[in-house]
Amino acid sequence: MSQDQDRTFIVTFVGVIAVLVVVTIILIALAVMTRGPGHIAEERETIEYQRAERNLQPPGAVRLTGEPMPELAVAEPEPAAADLTPQDINQNYCMSCHATGVMNAPVTGTEGDWTARLGERGFDGLVQNAIDGIGAMPPRGGNPRLSDDEIRETVRYMLEESGISVN
Repeated sequence: MSQDQDRTFIVTFVGVIAVLVVVTIILIALAVMTRGPGHIAEERETIEYQRAERNLQPPGAVRLTGEPMPELAVAEPEPAAADLTPQDINQNYCMSCHATGVMNAPVTGTEGDWTARLGERGFDGLVQNAIDGIGAMPPRGGNPRLSDDEIRETVRYMLEESGISVN
């Protein structure tokens, strides 16, 4: 009797598996027929095309009608460089790196960081590095409107804050 039960179980089990395989094949065939073979590729291509079109748009537009620009598009003007003191320039442009020593920048207030550079390049060399940029530091600390004299006074201020007197 147990062989009959085993045989019945195996036949039933194989039959259920066969039905599941047939149903799976039918579902796959229906999915392919309803969506089309290249649907996902076409969708991806459309999205990439739209993204490329968006990225190729100009950053601004000319307004021919004389209408004012939308409020969100109006940029805040930077303060005129002449209005900034060396302390302001240091705080606004220099301290993002020189406060913590990012990318090996000498830390303002740490005499040892500045002494070696001052001995190697001299004061005029440090000023020229600040004007031209060096390593990851952008020219003029990222504000092209700063004059050479403002840069010079800011470097002097940073050295003095580090305990180094420069004539």
